[in-house]
Amino acid sequence: MKYTILIPVLFLSFYTLSVAQNPFEDSEAIGKYTAGCVLNPRQLPVDGFGYQVIRTSRNRYYGHKELIQFTERLSTKVRSNYSAKLLIADITKRNGGPMLDDHSSHQTGLDIDILYLKKGNGNNQYLSISEREHLSPKSLLNNSKTDVNPNKWSWINGEVLKIAANDKSVDRIFVNPAIKKDLCDKYKKEDWLQKLRPWWGHDGHFHVRIKCPEGDNKCISSPALPDGTGCGSDLNWWFSKKARDEHYKKKLSSPKKKEEVKLPKECLEIL
Repeated sequence: MKYTILIPVLFLSFYTLSVAQNPFEDSEAIGKYTAGCVLNPRQLPVDGFGYQVIRTSRNRYYGHKELIQFTERLSTKVRSNYSAKLLIADITKRNGGPMLDDHSSHQTGLDIDILYLKKGNGNNQYLSISEREHLSPKSLLNNSKTDVNPNKWSWINGEVLKIAANDKSVDRIFVNPAIKKDLCDKYKKEDWLQKLRPWWGHDGHFHVRIKCPEGDNKCISSPALPDGTGCGSDLNWWFSKKARDEHYKKKLSSPKKKEEVKLPKECLEIL
C-alpha cells in the first residue's frame, strides 16, 4: 500500500521539475536583454546558502543556468566572508520576455536585481516567505541624492560589488551615480570599477547583467564598455543640471508600450 501512494507522488515531483526545466538540456538566451527570452531556464530555489528570494508571488526567480550559478557563487562568498545573506529580487519570469511593469530588460534570464545590505547586524537574519513578500528596495542615499547615507549604507556593499564585478561571467552592474562616486573614492583606480555603470534609481538595489553565454548564438550582447574606470568627467556629468533636466524629461515621457517590443520569432513560440 505504501508503494501505491509513493509512486504517483514521485511522478508528480518529476513532472513539476520538468515543467520548469529540463535538467538534460542547457539554457539558451535568445535576443536582446530588452527584447528576448530564455529557453529551458533554471529556477533559483527561494532559499539558498547566503541568499533569500523576496516577493516570491511575482514568480520571477527563473534565469539562465549561467546566472543561477553566478548567484550561488556570489552568495556563497558573501555568506562565508561577511556572514550576510543577500536578498534577491527580480530575475525574470518563466521563459523571460517583456514584463508588465517598469522593467525593460530582465527578458533573457541574464539580469538580476539584488538589494544592498544595510548598516547594522540584521543582514544575516532569516525571513519567512510571508515576511519577504512585501519587501522592496529602500534608498540608501542622503536626502539630496548626492551621496550614500552613512547611517544606512554598509561598507560590505563595496566588497559585494567588487566580488560580483570580478566574476568573469559579469558584463556590467548598474548602480546609482552617487553610489558609483562613493566607490570611486574608496577603491581608487581599481579596474573592476569599470563594470559599475551609473544609472538612475538603483539606490536600494544593484542590477547585475551576465554576458551572453558561450554557445548562445542567438543572444545579442550589449555594447562594449568604455575604457577606464568611469570615475572621471563622465561620472561628473550625472550630477550636472543637464543630467537632471534629461532625467526629469524622461520621467515625464510616455513609457514604451510592451507590445511595441519586437521579439525574435523563437521567443514568440515559447512565450
